[in-house]
Amino acid sequence: MSTKIDSTPTSLPPSPSPLSTSKLAAKSAYVSVETGAGTRSNGRGDDTVEITGDAMKMQSLEKSLSGTTSFDAKKVAEVRQRIADGQYQINPERIAERLVTSDALLG
Repeated sequence: MSTKIDSTPTSLPPSPSPLSTSKLAAKSAYVSVETGAGTRSNGRGDDTVEITGDAMKMQSLEKSLSGTTSFDAKKVAEVRQRIADGQYQINPERIAERLVTSDALLG
C-alpha cells in the first residue's frame, strides 16, 4: 500500500506520551519512507510512505483481536461464586511455583 504525501506540515506534531512511545516504536519499524526527487508544479517534492506487509498483517490482527476479551468471563463468575460460598481454596505452593516459573521465563 502506498500513500502520496502532498504537503509538508508547518509545525511538528505533539510529542507522544510515554505510554504510546512503545506502540509508536513498534509500528514505525514497519513503515518505509521514500523521498522522491521529482517536483510538482507547486515546487514541492513528492514523498511516498509505504507500509510493509508485516505492518498490514499487524493492523489486521489488531482489528480482529479488538472485539475479543482476554479472559474467560464464565470462569471468573464461577470463582467469584466459590469465594462467596466459602469454597475457594488457595494453594500457596502452586502460586509460588507459578511465580517462579513466570519469573524464569521473563528472565
